[in-house]
Amino acid sequence: MLKGIQVFLLVSMGFVPLMLHWSISSYFGLILGSVFLFIIIIKELINRNITLMTKTLSIYFIFANILYFSFQIDQVITNRHLHTYALLGIMSLYSLLVKKPFTMDSAKDGYDKGFDSSPLFIEVNMIISGIWCATYVASTILRAIGSSSIFIIIPNILIGLAITCSIIIPSLLPET
Repeated sequence: MLKGIQVFLLVSMGFVPLMLHWSISSYFGLILGSVFLFIIIIKELINRNITLMTKTLSIYFIFANILYFSFQIDQVITNRHLHTYALLGIMSLYSLLVKKPFTMDSAKDGYDKGFDSSPLFIEVNMIISGIWCATYVASTILRAIGSSSIFIIIPNILIGLAITCSIIIPSLLPET
């Protein structure tokens, strides 16, 4: 279980910019998310491992900042959950279609060198990325349908289930 938690935390760091953007319902969340993303970019440049998540969030935050600060489009803030769920759904689906699951980029840092090319590692990450893809697509649909509390609670429950799977599934891998 410890390995699963370690790997989950490595992957979760890439989500911090979104967590800031999601949890602070003003332009300040957009700014904090952008600043934290910049820190992640620097770290990944140093490590020479720019993840798909970082590339995707870079595109999102560049456009979101331009739309909000240059054109005063408030939907960047008010519809941030819908937009980012849709973007994450597209990103995760793309990663599955090209058979390079997005969770693998960061998760490989939690294992010995070379283990990231093992068929078992790739298969497990395909499963985890598939769970996240389904979570993002379902959350996008729910947020598009409505904004009442049920359409907010269900995506959060789905995220909780995906987090649980993301911790438990890697723990099933043999230690390297």
